[in-house]
Amino acid sequence: MAKYQTRIISIILFLFLVTLIACERQSDHSSKTNRYHDLFSKSGSNTGAPLPFNVLVKVNIDDISPALLKLYIAQKERKNISATKVSHDKDKNNLNELVNLVILSQKAQQAYFHKLKMVDEHLRFQRMALLARLYLDKMASEIKISDHELQKSYQVRYALKKNYEYKVSHIVVKTKTQAISLIAKLHKGAKFSKLARKNSIGPSSDFGGELEWFNKESISKPFIKAVKQLRAGYFSSAPVKTRHGWHIIMLEDKRIIKPPKYSSIRESLLKTLKSEKMEAKIKAFREHSDITTNTSSWPMP
Repeated sequence: MAKYQTRIISIILFLFLVTLIACERQSDHSSKTNRYHDLFSKSGSNTGAPLPFNVLVKVNIDDISPALLKLYIAQKERKNISATKVSHDKDKNNLNELVNLVILSQKAQQAYFHKLKMVDEHLRFQRMALLARLYLDKMASEIKISDHELQKSYQVRYALKKNYEYKVSHIVVKTKTQAISLIAKLHKGAKFSKLARKNSIGPSSDFGGELEWFNKESISKPFIKAVKQLRAGYFSSAPVKTRHGWHIIMLEDKRIIKPPKYSSIRESLLKTLKSEKMEAKIKAFREHSDITTNTSSWPMP
């Protein structure tokens, strides 16, 4: 029982607002009355009875609808609401949990928690977030990407663009001074692999500093920037700083990456183009909005 109660309490924080919204819709907002005031004053009952088709359970004076249960399950399991199916047998435990949450929210409203400013702000945020998501869904459904536009984007982003993979060796040390000293030794004819085995603190030291083939997306920006400036067989004339330390880099070779087939990239490209168009629309909305920041209180303490 204790484990079950702990589980219930652990999900109250993110589902409490859902039940509050459901109860708030039916509550009396008058400051003089509280329709939950007389609840829990006597023993209750747990029975079955005919209810309207859109009511699964009536908890005191509040109803739990199939839509509310569906929302509960979607939030709990972080699923898409439209993809969540309600099964009376399978979701009996979920329904019992939701009943408990409704009771707790009723107790909270009995204690006038719904009058707290923080509750108003939370509900306001939840409402804005829901409306924003619904409008984003509408925007997404209205954006049409033609196959011609997809093909053109594919050519620009993949087919006509030269993307390279690089094969390098490197020596990584803790200080810039040490790196400069090793570069001087290389200029005097020292063998790169021997210096790497002896001095590098990276895992590639066992292989003479040699790394696997990589592209620009899989390596840090300072590192790839230095690599692009090198010719095959040459090492960097100055140390390169990354979060791992100071590097001396030697380019062994580079090769063009064959672009992916259009058929294999089409769906992800479609999502990318839609996302870019939506971002452009939001940017336009911002440009046509009056946004005033309170300079006397920002940033917040």
